[in-house]
Amino acid sequence: MAAPAAPLGNALEPSAYSLGRQAALDYASQHAYSLECALEVSTQWGDMDANAHINNTVPLRWCESGRGTFMRAVVRDLASPSADPGLDAQARDDLNGSGRGRGVIFGEVRYRYLRPIFHPDNLLILTHTSTISPKSLTVKTVVFSYAQRAPVGESEGTLFSFDHDLGRSAPWHAAVVEGMVRRGARKVGFDEGTKKAKL
Repeated sequence: MAAPAAPLGNALEPSAYSLGRQAALDYASQHAYSLECALEVSTQWGDMDANAHINNTVPLRWCESGRGTFMRAVVRDLASPSADPGLDAQARDDLNGSGRGRGVIFGEVRYRYLRPIFHPDNLLILTHTSTISPKSLTVKTVVFSYAQRAPVGESEGTLFSFDHDLGRSAPWHAAVVEGMVRRGARKVGFDEGTKKAKL
């Protein structure tokens, strides 16, 4: 099988791109990250700062985009014929960020810088869920460098279910909880005996 071509205009040398991409895919497989939730990004000249490496704010934006990719994959799951009933098209749009209804807002993020990132490079942003509680969700994101063939950063974030119409937090829809569990989330703070959340 031929190696995948680098994206048009990609600055990383083709063989480095191919070897780095394969290393990233191997890492994703070994650590149970779904490629459906993965996002490939490339560094840009303007991402660098006076220290000649990628500015420390840039990976935070990549992780934000990775979380969006993850949520879109979850919403696609909820739209499939095998998904639990009860989540209509508008509710799925709201989860994707319509700014109304019951959506997702970001509450907290921690980012650990493992290595500096240099231009040019391509990176695979890998996100999966860790835990889900009645009103919040934790996700873990890894930033994997093709040029260095290694993780260069990792993030953990907390997302909250938020009712934009009422202006306050709200419990997750049951279908969202079950969808996250299918993607590996561990339930915390739910009373499994009565099947009701402790709110």
